[in-house]
Amino acid sequence: MTDEGKLIELLQRHQAGDRSVEGDILELVDTYFRRSLRPVVAKVFGTNVVGTTGNDGQCRYTEMVNDFFVKVLDKRPDAFWKAQTAAALRTWASVVIANQMRDALNRQKLGKQILADILPLVEQRRTYFQERYHKTFEEFLDRLASWESSSDKSLQLRAVALRHRYVDGMTWRDIAQQLGLSDEALNKIRKQAGDDFGGRAI
Repeated sequence: MTDEGKLIELLQRHQAGDRSVEGDILELVDTYFRRSLRPVVAKVFGTNVVGTTGNDGQCRYTEMVNDFFVKVLDKRPDAFWKAQTAAALRTWASVVIANQMRDALNRQKLGKQILADILPLVEQRRTYFQERYHKTFEEFLDRLASWESSSDKSLQLRAVALRHRYVDGMTWRDIAQQLGLSDEALNKIRKQAGDDFGGRAI
């Protein structure tokens, strides 16, 4: 079975209420990232990668998985199902990228071999975040993981919103649309996150 066929089967099971397949979906998305990351990073950053840029949104996970996900979703004609599934896939892809970044940073600290293709993306995100908020990107990713594993739904939502912004590079407008939030509600989430990070707006 092709990756597309396997993923569509898992998504159908998930839609039917089988939450046990989420790990398999994440694993499949992770495999796709690892296979497809090199050409995407080369396209976005070029061969001479610099660590910082003025635009924190220039490399987005949607560029990495778009072709694959379009193929998958086109196998189902139901527009509503496709829209719901696209949102779920974007969230899962976001989790994969954040996990890969945390793994890369941890392995780098320990002097272990890492997936070199993700380094430009990690370095760009790390430099931007530290210059803007004077916090380490490692601390930020750990905080996201802590929020996400909490039983508090508001903390889980905060993690998703902040991950979409600082891992995926989405605009705040796109995040509000993705999560079905008003500008006011999203601004409240940003303020709460900023308070948690020492009071500076985030």
